[in-house]
Order: sequence, then structure tokens, then C-alpha cells
Amino acid sequence: TGLPETDRNQKREVLLEVMLAILCKHRGKLKYFQGLHDIVLVFLEVGSPSQAFDMVERLALFHLSDQLCLPFDKGLIPLLGLLLHLLKLLDP
Repeated sequence: TGLPETDRNQKREVLLEVMLAILCKHRGKLKYFQGLHDIVLVFLEVGSPSQAFDMVERLALFHLSDQLCLPFDKGLIPLLGLLLHLLKLLDP
């Protein structure tokens, strides 16, 4: 990407902090899954770290938990498509 290394490292740190904060707060109920970082990254692009925390926490608790019981291609991939649609509605 065109981002300087320091900016990329800072974004990685914030991404990790938000993910770990959510997973630690809900230890035993939520676990990391492949693609979680992609979801968190989208919310960090449209909001602050605290807003991303709130949005991803709610998404993980009330929407993603059911999807994670399905195979990845039948559960999470369609949900990511819905997420992109919602973001386009917010920022046409």
C-alpha cells in the first residue's frame, strides 16, 4: 500500500487493541475467527477505535455468533456482503 510503515504499524496496533479488547471482555463466549480482523478494519476506517469497538462488539454478539456455526462460505461470506452493502448506504 501507499501508507508509510509507521502509519501501517499504528493501524495494526489499533486493530489488535480493538480485537483483543472485545475478545477479552467476552472471554469464553467469543473467540477469534478467520476474517475478524477484516471486519474490525472496516469499522476502524469509518469510525474511531471506541466506535469500532462498540459496533464490532454488538455485531459479534448478536449477529456473527450464529453465522459462525455454519461453514465459512455459507455463514460469514454472505454476511460480509451485507456489511459492504450497509457501508455503501452510509457512504455512497
